[in-house]
Amino acid sequence: MRKLYGTYTMMVATAFFWGSNFVAGKYLVGLVQPFTIAVLRFSIASLCLAVYAVVKQGWPRNLGVKPLLLLAVLGLVGTFLANGLVFPALQYSTAINGSLIMALIPAATALMAFVLLREPLRLGNILSIIVSFSGVVLVLLQGQDLGHLKLNLGDWLFLLAMLCGALNYILVKVALKYFTPLFITAGSLFFGSLLMLPFALQEIGQGQTLNLPFKVWVLILYMALVTTSLGFYFWNSGIGRLGPARASIFFNLIPVFAVILSAAFLDETVTSGHLAGLSFIIGGIAGNQWFSSQAKQGREPFSYRG
Repeated sequence: MRKLYGTYTMMVATAFFWGSNFVAGKYLVGLVQPFTIAVLRFSIASLCLAVYAVVKQGWPRNLGVKPLLLLAVLGLVGTFLANGLVFPALQYSTAINGSLIMALIPAATALMAFVLLREPLRLGNILSIIVSFSGVVLVLLQGQDLGHLKLNLGDWLFLLAMLCGALNYILVKVALKYFTPLFITAGSLFFGSLLMLPFALQEIGQGQTLNLPFKVWVLILYMALVTTSLGFYFWNSGIGRLGPARASIFFNLIPVFAVILSAAFLDETVTSGHLAGLSFIIGGIAGNQWFSSQAKQGREPFSYRG
């Protein structure tokens, strides 16, 4: 029982870490250029995870051209676009909006798996995805008329990052044929950091300095070592002990923590639209997970294949 409680604690802590990412990122983009933050965070995290992966699992054997190219694609899609775009997006949008839009990743992943991999979508999954997307629409509307909806640049970047995050999960399934999840993450972060480096160097050429205040370095190291490296370790340990279905339930806590922390530390306003959208998104994610678990047990008869 103690071990189970310890696992639950790790999963809740991971949700807290990942929710706090939006708050820390929003604070940092007011002090440091976005790609400088991203390169520092992801390069430090990739080094830590790579060392841990080699010590724990040994050097990977599948380092041919095709596997390395796949890691580079994951670096582009999963690190550069899905995670790196979060920082410039936070310059124009709020941490609350960002966390709620990014919470759509599980629903978007299920939809992409249906389109690209022909994985079955059941009636319950379809309804859950619709509910989740409706929640994000509520967040983005914020009193606007649907026919005249205007999104800021940050919201558009978050939507692109969310879709790339979903696509990343699809690509990871392919990469698992060659590498362990730990090495995939380390490799993706490494290649993503390389791809973002020219943008960071451009920011440095325009005056961005690495002589940063102590509190900035603390936040960057927190994002690299805690939210990325330790968060990944906790999450995968939890999946190993609980199984994917039970572990994925904790994903629902990420936007909850993000909203609470944004209101507490960034003084962002939590509107009724945010709360309604949060309810829809979490309800949709939870429903999608429940229907998927029921289907694995043979209890869901309705399915659709492309």
